[in-house]
Amino acid sequence: EAIQARFSITREIVADSLDAVLTFEPRSTTRAGATFEQLAWGDYVSVYLALIRGIDPTPVDRIHLLKGQLAGR
Repeated sequence: EAIQARFSITREIVADSLDAVLTFEPRSTTRAGATFEQLAWGDYVSVYLALIRGIDPTPVDRIHLLKGQLAGR
């Protein structure tokens, strides 16, 4: 339930910045492996998209917003 809330809130926070929503399905058969794949892929995509748009990928304002909204639930 908490993870689903994180996904929903994240979509709401970034929806106005997106042209499309893509999902990534990990290939690993273990929970730890799948988690690592998703984290690595998400980080890669975030940095790549920021760089091709000429944006510094290091500020994390939206992460702070996500954490604040999750804490208020």
